[in-house]
Amino acid sequence: NLQVITSLLSLQSSTIQDEATRNLFQQSQYRINAMATIHKTLYQSDDFLTIGYNEYIHALCHYLIMSMKGHEKHIELVIDAADIKLNMDTAIPLGLLINEIITNSLKYGIIGDAKGRIEVQLKRLECPKLQLFIGDDGVGFSEDIHSKNIQSLGLKLITNLTRQLKGTIVRDASKKGTHYVLNFEEIE
Repeated sequence: NLQVITSLLSLQSSTIQDEATRNLFQQSQYRINAMATIHKTLYQSDDFLTIGYNEYIHALCHYLIMSMKGHEKHIELVIDAADIKLNMDTAIPLGLLINEIITNSLKYGIIGDAKGRIEVQLKRLECPKLQLFIGDDGVGFSEDIHSKNIQSLGLKLITNLTRQLKGTIVRDASKKGTHYVLNFEEIE
């Protein structure tokens, strides 16, 4: 059903002349696809209670790159989430958060046809804690944007999803581009 919704949004957005409105439809399509990919990964697994997150992150990132940048291979994708399995209550908000950050990387960080690198690393700390490193080597995060003056829905979603995951998120300004470190807990 989520796949049908994204198809309908795609068809509808193709008829919209206003660029800003068309972008809103596309952003909704990416968010719905993030949830649909979780369900697809879950249904293909042997265990219907958890999903292998390495496979999910690969599928989500490849979908976003193909949707936003096309078939060009300008984006190097480095993912390390081996052996991490998450329950649905954790997988969905984390997937939406990853979707927002990768979408921002592809839209604002790695501009146009520029080459770029996106890194995602998920590791388990002391149970139930996990840590996500995610970022790009693009143009970087504007210093004019602070968590106090967030206007974008995407950045608001990142903040709210972090709260839902009982986590904290900080930007790592020591690297080129935009990088985040998210410490969070698996939701029980």
